[in-house]
Amino acid sequence: MEKGDTEQAEKLFLEVIEFNPKRVDALVNIGNLYYNSQSYSKAEMYYSQALKIDHKIQNLLYQLGMSKAAQGHFEDAIKSLQEIYREEPENYVVNFEIGTCNFNLEKFDLALTSFKNCAKIRPEDPLVHLNIG
Repeated sequence: MEKGDTEQAEKLFLEVIEFNPKRVDALVNIGNLYYNSQSYSKAEMYYSQALKIDHKIQNLLYQLGMSKAAQGHFEDAIKSLQEIYREEPENYVVNFEIGTCNFNLEKFDLALTSFKNCAKIRPEDPLVHLNIG
């Protein structure tokens, strides 16, 4: 398989999943493949399957949230991201993405709260101050 051969990678991941549907790494990898090619609904499907098997994979919760946000499903994205937030309230990226989702939902007070959390975590970040302002 040559570098960048996504069709071949997709075929191989699907074969692995067909052989062993509980193979989390294959589910995550094909989810990443679809996410990177902007096939967010397919990515979401495989991420969700992987989370049913192992619901504690933080990065996977983040990817699922981002897949939902990319499709405009901001409420669902927030739900995924909040699972991480409960474990890691000081996670800058999660706070920022929750704020961005709330902003897109025009829930400006909630967005501001998330961006202020970001400012506490990284007070030197000008992007956060731009969002607060």
